[in-house]
Amino acid sequence: MRKGKGSFCVTFFSYAGKLRQDILRCISAAHRYEPHTAAAAIVASVMFVLSTIAMSGCTPGKLSHGEKAVVLQKDEVAGPLQGQVQRQPVKLQKPSHCSTPKAPPLVHVTDAEAEHDFGYVESSSKHRVAFVVSNRGDKPLKILKTRSECRCLSIAEYPGTIRPKGAGKFDVTFVAPKESRAYAMRVVLLTDDPKRKMISLKIKANVGRPLEVVPKTLDLGKLPAGKQHTAEVKLINRSEKPFRSLYSTCSAPGCVAQIPRKPIPPRGELSIPVIVRTGQKPGKRKGTLYIHTNNANQPRLSVRVEYEVVPNRASTKRESANKEGGS
Repeated sequence: MRKGKGSFCVTFFSYAGKLRQDILRCISAAHRYEPHTAAAAIVASVMFVLSTIAMSGCTPGKLSHGEKAVVLQKDEVAGPLQGQVQRQPVKLQKPSHCSTPKAPPLVHVTDAEAEHDFGYVESSSKHRVAFVVSNRGDKPLKILKTRSECRCLSIAEYPGTIRPKGAGKFDVTFVAPKESRAYAMRVVLLTDDPKRKMISLKIKANVGRPLEVVPKTLDLGKLPAGKQHTAEVKLINRSEKPFRSLYSTCSAPGCVAQIPRKPIPPRGELSIPVIVRTGQKPGKRKGTLYIHTNNANQPRLSVRVEYEVVPNRASTKRESANKEGGS
């Protein structure tokens, strides 16, 4: 036992003894008036002290040989959780289910037609867009009915009348089809305005096709004959998983793409060098560069390649010098 400080058990028994004395004083005072109640209180006090001793895990008496008293220092915890208590502020995190849902994009419609392009979307995914149709006339604009070109497009509720100089919001829900394709369909609003009988709301999306190559056309301009030239295209991946470019083919003469070994990262892009070796014959060249991938929905991406081969001035000067020397 450390000098000047008692063990946890000794400290506990001192507090329990004081508590018992205080209870007995109250009992002796109450004994003068209600003996039966005082007797019950004595039993209760004895049971209280014994139960607290049992719960504490301490036994009265001296420590046996080899045992050490546990001395609690400041900021220490007895039992298995020993060491200094780290006082750190608790950071409360907002539950994910309480997050605010993302508001749909707004498309303002002032004429007889408008469109919204969702870009890349997963198959069977659900999306919303709000079209705000304005009425610039002096009379109310009545919406007689709505028609959809596809079951995947719907308008749940819409205003029956748009007041003069006002606007009405039309929430369009789009459920992407299962098949991968370029999507373009319309929802049509039929009105009572003779000059605006039909308002077309077009929805576009690239369903299930996350890969895109940019630019679509690689225009290299004028290239000197007999030279090697290097350009670049980029593969963009808009999905959450990586893909790979496997190999390339090109119908343009002297054109080849150097496919990197690394994959196209999720939500990232990959640069691919394109090498063009021009021949000696001047003229325009056109062809298509195909990049083959391991994406089942997009096994082949295409880039249009265009350039014009022009005479090489240095080669022309050398040829002229050679001719003059030979003559």
